[in-house]
Amino acid sequence: MARPAWVVPVKPERIGIVGALRWEIRGVLKQLDSRRRLPVNALCLWEGDLGSRAVVVAQCGIGRVHAERALSVLVDRFHLSALLCIGFCGATCKTYRPGDVVLCSAVHSGEEIAARAEWERGESIESDKELIQLGADVLRSAGIPFHVAVGLTVPRVIHDPDTKAYLGETLKVNVLDMESYWIARRARGRAGRVLMARAVSDAVNQSIPGLAHALGVRPQVGFGDTALELLRLPRQAAAFLHLARGARKAARNLGAFVPAFVRRL
Repeated sequence: MARPAWVVPVKPERIGIVGALRWEIRGVLKQLDSRRRLPVNALCLWEGDLGSRAVVVAQCGIGRVHAERALSVLVDRFHLSALLCIGFCGATCKTYRPGDVVLCSAVHSGEEIAARAEWERGESIESDKELIQLGADVLRSAGIPFHVAVGLTVPRVIHDPDTKAYLGETLKVNVLDMESYWIARRARGRAGRVLMARAVSDAVNQSIPGLAHALGVRPQVGFGDTALELLRLPRQAAAFLHLARGARKAARNLGAFVPAFVRRL
C-alpha cells in the first residue's frame, strides 16, 4: 500500500560522532557492531551500534566548510539525540601532553586580525554539563589522563610554538582545533546534547611540519604516500615522526574513551 502523501517520514534516532580525519575516528569504527557505509556523496559516513546505542559516525574533513556541511547532512538524515565532536588538538599550555583527552567545557571561535598581527576570541558554545561529568567519570575509571578545559577553533593550522603559547596566554584557552566551534554552532537547536572531546596530538612547545598538514587534508593517506613525502622532504622527517607518535597516543585514547562513553549514555 502506498504511503499517504501527508505522512512525514520519521528520521531514525542516532548518537552522532564527528571527526575530521580517519585517524581520529578509527578507534570508534573498529568497535562499531553491524557497521555499514552509507551512500552519501562527498562525505564518509557509517552507521552501526555501540552496545545498545545506535550511532552514526562522520569523517567530515578539515576546517569550517567541511564541518558545517557534515552537520547539515547529519541533521537532515537523522534525529541526533546526542552529538560528540571528537578529534585531535594542539595544546597551548605546558601541562597538557600528547594523548591527554580534553573535555571542552566551552569552545570559542578564533579570528586572526592580520592587519594588527593579533587574534580575537569570539562567541563561545558550551558542552552539556552532564555529558562532561559522565565523560570525566569514564576517563577516570579507564585511567586516561584528561582535562576539562576551554578550546579555541582557529581558521588555519597553527604551526609554531610561539603562536600556540601566545593564544593560550592572551585568549585564555587551553587547546586549539579547526572544527569544534563550527560543528557545535551548526548543531545548536538541531541536535540533542553536545560534547566536544579532543585529544592532544602536539604539545605547546612542538612545531607542526608543513608535511603533516599536506597529508592531513587528504581523505585517506597510506604508508606509501607518507614514505614518498618523507623522501621528498627529509628535513621534516623528525618533526613529522614526533607528531605521529603524539597522534597515535591521541587516537588510542579517543578510541578507548568514546565507545565506553557512548555505551553509558
